[in-house]
Amino acid sequence: EDKNMRAFQKLNSEQKRVWTYLGGFVVVGSVAKFAYFKHVEDIFKESVEKQNISSLKILKESREYGEWSRKDREKKIPQLSAEQEHQLRRYLSLRAKKRPDLYPSDRYTGSS
Repeated sequence: EDKNMRAFQKLNSEQKRVWTYLGGFVVVGSVAKFAYFKHVEDIFKESVEKQNISSLKILKESREYGEWSRKDREKKIPQLSAEQEHQLRRYLSLRAKKRPDLYPSDRYTGSS
């Protein structure tokens, strides 16, 4: 550091002024860049918060609609009798043998 200070002191006044301006320019540029990025960060944060609030509202509405839809569907469709349920499980079990990719057998054999 001492060597750098001596080198700066050896410069004439015109060269010192140029180096002072350049140093000031670097400092001012760094401060401006920091302020700009802080401002952009605040705008981005506000935008994300607004979008999150909106998304949570839509999610809540979707869940409420899904629950209402499930209850409405259950009201309209009669419950299967034990025999009908047995027949449906047998049918799905047979389908699972032919297309295991579409009908995983563990869902229809009653093991779950």
